[in-house]
Amino acid sequence: MKNKAFIQLISFYLIYSISQGVLLPFVNIYYDQIELKGTQIGQIGSLSLLGTMLILPLWGMLTDYIKKYKWMLALSLVLTFILTYFWKLQTTYSLILLFSILMSIFRGVTMPVCDSASLLFCKLHHKDYGLLRSMSSLGYVLGSVVIVKIADHFGYSSPLVSIYLSAILIAFVIALNYPKIEQKKEKGKKGTVIKDIKILLKNKSFLFILFLAAFNNIPMESASSYIGNHFVSTLHLSASSMSTYLIFATLPEIAFIMIVSRLFRNYGYKKIYLAASIAQILRGIVYAFTSSFPLFLLISVVQMLMVGVASVGNFGYISKVIPERLTTSAMSIYSAFVMIITALYTQLFGFIYDGFGSHSIFLVMTILTSVGLVILLMTKRFDDLHQNIE
Repeated sequence: MKNKAFIQLISFYLIYSISQGVLLPFVNIYYDQIELKGTQIGQIGSLSLLGTMLILPLWGMLTDYIKKYKWMLALSLVLTFILTYFWKLQTTYSLILLFSILMSIFRGVTMPVCDSASLLFCKLHHKDYGLLRSMSSLGYVLGSVVIVKIADHFGYSSPLVSIYLSAILIAFVIALNYPKIEQKKEKGKKGTVIKDIKILLKNKSFLFILFLAAFNNIPMESASSYIGNHFVSTLHLSASSMSTYLIFATLPEIAFIMIVSRLFRNYGYKKIYLAASIAQILRGIVYAFTSSFPLFLLISVVQMLMVGVASVGNFGYISKVIPERLTTSAMSIYSAFVMIITALYTQLFGFIYDGFGSHSIFLVMTILTSVGLVILLMTKRFDDLHQNIE
């Protein structure tokens, strides 16, 4: 029964991530094809991010309060499906903007609920959470490959939404059979939302991982949005170079995330975090000071280390240092924090790109990651942590 439930989790991560791989890398191409201006596309992105940041923590706290993980997950998928359908029908910018924001909000609340429920399930039944995250990477790559192949024949406008909605519908069916998440009862511990927020914001270990993420995994995540510009405008490569890059950067992480939980158990959090940080600094140096595409691809393989830290490592750490009943709230706050810092870094890198070029983006990213390395070398937060991700 436990194995069947875990297979359902694996299936959900794979199918839902296929939907994200279909839509997210190419939605701006769709906007371009329906002749939106660059400023309008930027406005859609920024307002959608703002809306998600505001709603995500509230959605997570509500989920923790009512303990209905499966139904909150299913509700987010239904709303995403409906809003995406109506988004595709719009022809005026104001309505496209409105439905883009609403669609992004409910798409954005789906994975934090899923991740928190999965962490609790894996912890209770001694399953490997890293395997679930590897399915996310695999699904994302599969979705991107599928849409690119189909778009070569039909363009992005027609298949983009239909394939996306089909994947969301399948994910919804899987979510209806999601395993029941049982938590240990904490007598007298159910408090108000405000009290729960105070508990998290007073948790120094939780605040530490937020602060560390700002100088560890987020800088490269933010800089990555300019890699396409770097290839085409700076290195004068074709647009297809981005597909080649995704293969080199993403495929190794699928295999690595499958074993990263074991690495955390065997070597401890701090050593793996340090290895990922050093590798990312080396990656940033190569990006900043060379124009060799083969070398760029070769060093991109180390992305797997930081992805393992950002997903399995950070999430596993959070699950160990906060009360179990606040898992979804903590994951939602973490996700909202990542969005805020990513938005700030992306804006900063935009100014740098306009003024100094794309090489300088990766130089600043390397400096930010070096700050994270110093934090890791100095911290003792990992020392007393039980080295085990269930």
